[in-house]
Amino acid sequence: MIPVKVTYTDFEPSEALTANIEDRSQKLELFFDNIQKCSVVVSRPHKHKKQKFYHIEVILKVPGKTLVVNREPEKNDAHHDPYICVRDAFEAMTRMLEDYAAKKRGNVKKHETHESHEPKSE
Repeated sequence: MIPVKVTYTDFEPSEALTANIEDRSQKLELFFDNIQKCSVVVSRPHKHKKQKFYHIEVILKVPGKTLVVNREPEKNDAHHDPYICVRDAFEAMTRMLEDYAAKKRGNVKKHETHESHEPKSE
């Protein structure tokens, strides 16, 4: 089980949102089984007076690396909803973790080289 720390800034913590974050954090083990720690910061800055967006930062500690995903509201109007913001952040972390796991296994994509197919002259 991954140790998970959820921190709320700028608004009151939500038990339901915390449970959602903890559930998504544990599912990351499906993609890499050696996650050492997961920290999630949920904030709701007061920059936007009319529309309040949520910021999510997911930080995973894995052997030899720290993976970080930030979801900023300016990039997605749906981030008025903290659950959508959390979903998007964890989807991005899943992709990042899959890439990290593939590199650890040595499954790195190799780019094709473009060689000339003209016959060599003798």
